[in-house]
Parts: sequence; structure tokens; C-alpha cells
Amino acid sequence: MKILIPNLNIPCFNDIAQCLESIKSQNIEIIFWNPHFKSMIDVFDEIHPDIIFVDRSQLDASFAFICQEFYNDFKYILHSTTELPKQLIKLPEIIITYHEIKHLFKDHETIAMKPVARVAQIHNAQYDNKMHSEILINTTGVNFEQDKTIIQLLLFLIANYKTKIIGNSQIRLHNYLGKVDIFERANFIKSAKIVIDINGSDCFDSAYLKTPSLSLGKLNNTILHFADTKTLKSNIDTILNKKLARTRYVDECYKEICNGKTSYHFASQIFDKINENDISQKLLAYIKGLIS
Repeated sequence: MKILIPNLNIPCFNDIAQCLESIKSQNIEIIFWNPHFKSMIDVFDEIHPDIIFVDRSQLDASFAFICQEFYNDFKYILHSTTELPKQLIKLPEIIITYHEIKHLFKDHETIAMKPVARVAQIHNAQYDNKMHSEILINTTGVNFEQDKTIIQLLLFLIANYKTKIIGNSQIRLHNYLGKVDIFERANFIKSAKIVIDINGSDCFDSAYLKTPSLSLGKLNNTILHFADTKTLKSNIDTILNKKLARTRYVDECYKEICNGKTSYHFASQIFDKINENDISQKLLAYIKGLIS
């Protein structure tokens, strides 16, 4: 089984590729392909993949040619946030999209992207005393120009707690340490006492790494969220100062994430829906081995 995944800036493709790398074997080969250096036609001629992941932007004349030449030889999984072309020679097995726009693909099998713990990236995270903080904040994905209240939130946290700030969105604060790679980010989370999630995704990785987190918006019924600094401070002080409450909260969040909310579970669901049950079960077995 040869699975071809394009090296594009699509986070869910990267997550799925990393999960599949964990289970690759003589029977499962993962090819991460850069479409900027090699055409889809050339890579098909060389590799003859059984399954290919495709972005909506790749549904061009080259892909149409491949569908004509190799129609019965492969399945494809499509990532799309816009309507499909009216005439497709070959339909996707499943479309990865957002829940809010699933209606655009009502005649197709779909799966909605959602925040998950990106376990393949983070499960080897280690505590590092140099990265230690009371409060950790990740600015990646945050637009400070659009939401000035977040800056006030950061100033409040800096004034009251030992705070470190990382992430791709730069901010002119002394506590901002700059951009980090995926492994450094994981170590920062593991080394923090509390993560304050202002981008809607850090809580899930934090829960898997057993670092308590608080979310600016409501994500589910388990992860604590806040709408004002009074609630935020009360929750932070409870987690910092009450060991039993902290332990119970960490355990609840970890169980919630392990119950189907990791990148391995998401990837497994995709392969299950396209009747590739062997791959689906291998992904579930791998994550079960990590969390057991």
C-alpha cells in the first residue's frame, strides 16, 4: 500500500503524514511529495500510489489526466474549503473540510476538521528547567490588531505571574521569546505549570502532556474557560495552590483527549470511512499503546 501526501502548508495533511509514519511497514509505504519540484504526472508514473491526498488547488488539468489514465488504480482523499468543480472525472472517497461548510459537499462523504492533540509531534516532550514558567502563552494564529483585549490579558498575566510567551505572532513584550519549532513548543508546554490558550488549539496538546490549561473560549465541557480576569485569576490560583484540584483537573482533561480527540483518532476515522480498515486499526492500536 503506497500512500502519497503532498508537502503543502496544510496542517491536517502534516498531522496525518506523521501519524502514518508511526505505522509504516513493508505493507504501508508513506511518500511525502513536494509538488513544487515534481509534477503529479511524474510522481504517478514513478510511484503508482494506491492512495493520494489532494488539495482543492490541485484539481487541475494534470489531475484530470491522471484520473483518465489511472482511474481504477487509486483512491484520493480531498482537502477542500470551497465547492468542487462541476465536472470531475473521478470523485474523492472523502472530503476533509470544516463543519461550518459541510453543506457545500452534501452529495459527498465528508469529515470535519477539528482541534485535536497532535500526538505525533508532542509525545516525546520533556521538562526543561530553562523553559519553566508559571504561565505559558502561544501567540500563533492570533491577530493582535483585530483583538486589542488579548494584549490587556497578556499584560495582566505578566503583572501577576511568571509568564513566558512564544509563537509566530510577534508582540513587543519583554516576555515574548519568539518563534519556536514543534518540538520546542512541546517542551515549553511540558515545562509550564499552566497554559493559557488564546488560539483555540493549545488546550488539546496541553491536556495530552498533562499540563493544565485554561481557554479564552469554550472548547468543551471539560476544559475550563474564562471571560474575564477575575475568573481567570481564580482558576489559575486554584490550579497553582491546590494540588488535589490540579491533579483531578489534569486527569479529567487527559481522559477527555484520549477518548477520540487525538490526531491518530482523526486519521483512523478517515481510513475507516474509505474502507481501509487495516490502516485504521493500526492507527488506533498505536495510539492505544501510547496512552495505556
